[in-house]
This record gives sequence, structure tokens and C-alpha cells, in this order.
Amino acid sequence: MWALTEEDAGIHCFTIGRTVSRDNYVECSLDVETWLLTCKPGPAGGNSALIFEILAGSSAALRYAGSDRSIEEAVTLILNELVRLAGGEEANRSS
Repeated sequence: MWALTEEDAGIHCFTIGRTVSRDNYVECSLDVETWLLTCKPGPAGGNSALIFEILAGSSAALRYAGSDRSIEEAVTLILNELVRLAGGEEANRSS
């Protein structure tokens, strides 16, 4: 099961994670000065980060890795990262 929580930093930071594992989460923060949404995995996920540029006046809401994305596509990328983390955690348990 996944949970969405708001960090102490307020509305500019949130975490999506598994309720059964404290190390398996993605933390996202919005920098309102640069308009970048950065999503980083927790300790179970390594050092990779998803960085989205928020676009103004575009039919796409975000840009990721040089491609314009909708909010739905960005959420899918974040959730895929969580599934990848969960899969790695399951593989480690079975080893």
C-alpha cells in the first residue's frame, strides 16, 4: 500500500511511499524560484532523481529529460520509480 504525506516544509514538499517499508519512498520538492519539481528516492533507491521543469503557457505541464509531459505522465514516472524500488526490495528479501 502507498501513502502520500506532506512534509513539515509545507505545501512545497511531499513524500509518496510504501506503508510497509520506511526506506522505500520518493520525496518530491518544488523550488518556487526555479520552478523545478525534484523527486528523489529514499535510502532504498540509490542516488537517481527525477527533475521536472514546470512549464508556463504550454499544453504540457512539465518537461522531463528534454520531453514535454502531462501531469499524468509525470505521476506515472514517479509511481514507476516507486514500483522499481519495491521490486528491488522484494529481490533483496528473496536472496
